[in-house]
Amino acid sequence: MKITGFIFDLSKGGAQGVFVTVMNSFRKNGHEVDVVTLNLENAVYLDNIDKGIKVVSLNTSGAEKSLPALINYVKNHDIETAWVFGPELCVDIYWAKWLSRKDFPIIGRCINTLSVEFKYTDSLRRKYITNALLKMFFHKITYVIAQSNNMKDDLIENYHFKESQVKTINNALSKKYEEEFNNSSELERDNYFLYVGRLEKQKGLHMLLTAFSQVKDKTTQLVLLGDGSQRGSLEQLAAELGISHRVEFVNYTNQTIQYYKKAIAVVLSSYFEGFPNVLIESLSCGTPVVSFDLPSGPNEIIVQGVNGYLVEYCNVQKLAEKMELTMHNKWDYAKIKESARRYAGPTILKKYADLLKQCEMDARSQNI
Repeated sequence: MKITGFIFDLSKGGAQGVFVTVMNSFRKNGHEVDVVTLNLENAVYLDNIDKGIKVVSLNTSGAEKSLPALINYVKNHDIETAWVFGPELCVDIYWAKWLSRKDFPIIGRCINTLSVEFKYTDSLRRKYITNALLKMFFHKITYVIAQSNNMKDDLIENYHFKESQVKTINNALSKKYEEEFNNSSELERDNYFLYVGRLEKQKGLHMLLTAFSQVKDKTTQLVLLGDGSQRGSLEQLAAELGISHRVEFVNYTNQTIQYYKKAIAVVLSSYFEGFPNVLIESLSCGTPVVSFDLPSGPNEIIVQGVNGYLVEYCNVQKLAEKMELTMHNKWDYAKIKESARRYAGPTILKKYADLLKQCEMDARSQNI
């Protein structure tokens, strides 16, 4: 089957990285692949796309503004199967398919645990209108990929999907992290905890800073690696907590491996995630992780005391205690790496290939 992949953009982000990895894998396996993106602004992943894949930009932005352009694209192109990364974009493609009187399977991928995401959003429009539209139309696509079992449950319980429609496929490690499995050299650990990701409300970084301020060893540092709108307020909070001299803000970089490998541990304090790549990336480098027990993701990754610690959701005091405990545990770094091996690319990408085969079987059965 010819594959057409749809995504909002190719900017930095976990979803974009997974999208490019999956589309490249389809192309490598001999499929014809087109990629359609709403725009190419800050398209840091563009150069990572296989040269045999045609990339089309619709030169638009936002789910609502993009619908006419998507309808026009669907009307004027032969689409055998659509792989759509993002719930709102899935709904747009469903409408475009219906209005164009076309018939093709839509395989969507959910990025976050939706009911929790809408609970914490500051946008009233997203909280009520977008959420309502997803409840009405999202389940009308053919299949949806959930990144974790808890996310699968959320789609079934709150967004009207049938169990047979939802396929759980965890995120895959990129090749550079897979290579760390066979890297036996041990780097000397530096005395810092590490956060990797956007500096946004979703990430609960005020809780991380508060927990870090309670760590007894005052020589320990905290490195926040990433960019975002909350940097100023987080710097102010660090000052109020008296830890500015121990907190370092580092701009986003693709060279994260060296940060992972030298850290005491990676810490995640988010309100919600889909399937946090930073945790499995850290584990592939042999670095333990400490994370809140979020609504989805970490409890399927963390083996308590073996590769890290799972902490009661949003309990700042417990987070501080587990960070403290992490510093004194005698970690088996080889065992930590081994716990991430099940997220290696070939293992995960086979599940995408199997889902594509299922679509092909569905199509043949409908034509009989």
